[in-house]
Amino acid sequence: MKKLSPPISGINIKGYNVFESILNDKIDNSQTKEIIIAQCLRNTITYDQYNFYPLISRLFQYLGFNCITSRTGDTNNRMDAILVDDFQSIPIEIKSPTEIGYINIKSIQQATENKVVLLSRKFYPTLKSTSTLVVGYEYPPTRSDVIELIEDISITYNINVGVIDLFTLLTLAWNTFYLKEFFDKNRIFTLRGCLSL
Repeated sequence: MKKLSPPISGINIKGYNVFESILNDKIDNSQTKEIIIAQCLRNTITYDQYNFYPLISRLFQYLGFNCITSRTGDTNNRMDAILVDDFQSIPIEIKSPTEIGYINIKSIQQATENKVVLLSRKFYPTLKSTSTLVVGYEYPPTRSDVIELIEDISITYNINVGVIDLFTLLTLAWNTFYLKEFFDKNRIFTLRGCLSL
């Protein structure tokens, strides 16, 4: 069975600053974290999968994960990316802002399918209790059925679906890169529902 391709363009995050890449400029130290992240969000609103998938991969690398993205058009392996781990790899369904602005029901269904495929085809080692993820530009609207579906999937199939928006991922990456804060990866391994800061 075919494994996912290595990280796009072989990013080595040492010496690479994803925030400066998004802004196309050096970080202005006179600006606050909140202003810079807001600008990053504005700059990424037009990202399609070719820009957004590598960005998500790099941000997860800042959190200490080995994140690789799949090749576009690889029908053998439909997950968009995976957090590779020796024991509990995590499939990721990614929704770029040009595809849909927020995480929706369909993306939750696709994340569940990704987990089933990973468990059955064993591309990488994982545990049934380990989460499957959806990463998108924004969290679902508060009145959507997304959270209810996540709970239904957990109760019925014992699969944890976690969702992460770009703002949260950027903030956590900033905190680890600039503030040198420790990120507990178990928060991702066991995530169900929305990741909080």
